[in-house]
Amino acid sequence: MVWEKCALSLQNVKQPFVLERDEYAKAGTLLHEHIESQLKSRGVIETLDGDDAEIVRFAVETVYNEVGKKALLIETKLSVTTNGVEFSGKPDCSVMQQDTVVVVDFKAGWREVEAEGNSQLKIYAHALARGDKKITKWRGVIINARFNSVSYTGGDIDPNYLSNTAKDILDRTKKKQYKTSNHCAYCQRLSTCKMIRDAIAAWIKPGAIDSITREPEKLAEALRLAKPAEKLFETIKKEAQLFMDLGGEIPGTTVEYTAGTRTWPRDLTVVAVADRIGLKPKDMVEESIISPAGAEKKGASKEAVNAIAIRPPRKGFKFV
Repeated sequence: MVWEKCALSLQNVKQPFVLERDEYAKAGTLLHEHIESQLKSRGVIETLDGDDAEIVRFAVETVYNEVGKKALLIETKLSVTTNGVEFSGKPDCSVMQQDTVVVVDFKAGWREVEAEGNSQLKIYAHALARGDKKITKWRGVIINARFNSVSYTGGDIDPNYLSNTAKDILDRTKKKQYKTSNHCAYCQRLSTCKMIRDAIAAWIKPGAIDSITREPEKLAEALRLAKPAEKLFETIKKEAQLFMDLGGEIPGTTVEYTAGTRTWPRDLTVVAVADRIGLKPKDMVEESIISPAGAEKKGASKEAVNAIAIRPPRKGFKFV
């Protein structure tokens, strides 16, 4: 899904944008190979121990429960060209069931992946159904093996889907972007993109920031990386929290719970709270007007709201 999120990924279609593969990705690939091996054998081969064995077992059994054992296509190379754009890949598992093509994808990472809106599943399904008039529907299944969960999607086969997607890719390619910038902060692949991390790393070397105020061009370059850098470290904190919530240990790091902002118990009424703290109920309530957005939620006309609402100016950087 990189091409949907990253403008840089389409700057050279002949040499696609490549993401780094860390040890976690390699571990996931190994689990995929074990799942593939067991599905091809139509049985369970005991080759792993502990958590990895349970992950593989859940994936294999879920495939059989969802689509059965017959006519399964496992890691079959797929390549379809339309409007000059090649769609290629290897669906983890697929099968034709009457008028429906089913595509199954295995995920072994530490984050659950939703099937709904997953372009990879939809592209695979439409590529597999291409030219087969009997196939009118598609179904996508994502097996989050580490979480023992399954996610679904699907719909009708759209005969124009691949050609429209190809056109979108070509349109994006015309709008080439060669520099990392603010848009990188919103990329789902920010944490694994070597290009953006190399650009950020250049500004954290000793002395890198000392002279930028005397060189506006360098200051402009650094400003464009500020938001992606902040987002990158926010992602690191979220990943660390998730890792520890799942039982992982980070050397020299513990989770600390501190008291947040005080609030009243939700199971007590205003009258009950006032009685307990010695105030009159009327002293507990302050009148306030709802926001323009709140008024719209209650049914107010958006045009009427915009006609009288004011928008205080906000200061921020705009890159041109």
